[in-house]
Amino acid sequence: MTEEMLDVVDEDDRVIKVTSRDDARRRNLRTRASHIIIMDRKGNLLIQKRAAGKKIYPSLWDIGVGETIQTGESYESAAIRGMSEELNLTISMKNIKFLCDYKFEDEITKRIWKIYSCILPSHDVTMQEDEISEIKWISAIEAANAVKTKNFAPWWSGIFEEAMKKIGGKV
Repeated sequence: MTEEMLDVVDEDDRVIKVTSRDDARRRNLRTRASHIIIMDRKGNLLIQKRAAGKKIYPSLWDIGVGETIQTGESYESAAIRGMSEELNLTISMKNIKFLCDYKFEDEITKRIWKIYSCILPSHDVTMQEDEISEIKWISAIEAANAVKTKNFAPWWSGIFEEAMKKIGGKV
């Protein structure tokens, strides 16, 4: 298997070097990621519990689907790849809407994200079990309350708040 390579970026999202995913994690280097906030037609949000085998923040809840950008890959293509890999859904660019940029940094990870939204016509998704251990659909109000718990990946509250501003969600 080929080692996954990532672009390391500065605070302005300019590529400064390329390194392996393992090296980026080990040294907590800033990388890129896409995140898709997934909703149904009633405005409920898909949340997913990260698999216990994930290297960072295992067994914590996250909103939608996130995907690390590989070297040379666009944010959009990574978002589409993430929907396929994590939920077995085939979508195109016309199915997702750009919402905002989001930066996150803690002692474990540094990321620059582009956040997108996607409305699914049904709850019929198939999770990839090595990525996700559970899926739930919750209201925006439930999501706003859930942010206050310790059961969620640390970037969750910031992504949720920024996305709701752009979507116009009232929470």
